[in-house]
Amino acid sequence: MSALLICEFNTCANVAVLGSTKCLFHKHRLQCAVPACRNQVYARHLCARHGGKRPCAVDNCGQTAQVNGHCLAHGGATGKKQCVEAGCLKQAQAHQRCLKHGGGRRCTVPGCVQHVRSQGLCRSHLRNEQTTVHVDLEQLDPTAGLCKYAYKPCTNERALKRDGSLHTLCDYHRKKTNHVQKTYNAKKRDESAKVLSIDPIPFFSKGGPWVSLDNGDMLDFLDLTGLVLGDATVEVANLQV
Repeated sequence: MSALLICEFNTCANVAVLGSTKCLFHKHRLQCAVPACRNQVYARHLCARHGGKRPCAVDNCGQTAQVNGHCLAHGGATGKKQCVEAGCLKQAQAHQRCLKHGGGRRCTVPGCVQHVRSQGLCRSHLRNEQTTVHVDLEQLDPTAGLCKYAYKPCTNERALKRDGSLHTLCDYHRKKTNHVQKTYNAKKRDESAKVLSIDPIPFFSKGGPWVSLDNGDMLDFLDLTGLVLGDATVEVANLQV
C-alpha cells in the first residue's frame, strides 16, 4: 500500500487528493511564482512575502505595508491590538498575545500549526471535515463532483462555497444563474413600481350630469334623492362619484 501524499502547500497537513499534489482545500489555489516557494498566491502570481503585498515604504524594511504604505512598526497602525510581548509586531489573538506567544489554541490535528477557528480545528481542517461527505460520494459515484446544471450535461467540477462545502453548480453556471436571478428580480421591482404609480381618481366639484374626461369617456353623476341611514333620512342631490 502506497504512503499518503501530503499537500505541497506550506504548513498544510491535509492529505493530497488522488492524482494531485494538493489537498481538497488547495486544489484550485495557485502557488507563488518564485521558485521553491510553496506559499499561496496573494496577488500578481506572488505570495505576500515575495511581492504579493506592498512592502513597507521605509528602506531596508522587510515587512509588508498595512496602512498608508507603512508596516506596523513604522506607523501603519490598523486599530487592532498588538501582542504585548516586547518587540513583537504581530496581531493579538487572545489574552493580548499573538499565537506564537500563547495567545490562542492550535489546531487539534496532529502536526498542524494553525490556530483554532471553530470546533478545535483550524480553517483548512474544518472545511476538510465538512467536505468529507462529498469526498465519499465522489468515490462511490464519479459524477457526484460534477456540475448539476439542470438544462444540459456539464462536465465542470462543482464550485466550493466559503464554508468549504460543494455548490450544486460549477463556477460558470453559478454565476450565470445568479445573473439571471438578479435580472428577474430587477424586472419584478420595475413592474411593482409601475403598478403603484397610478393616477389619482378625478374629483369634480361642479358640473352637470355628464362630464367629459380627457380620454373621451363620459362620467355619469348619480342623482340620489334619498339615502336612509338607520331611522334618519338624508336628502342628497347630485351626489358625485
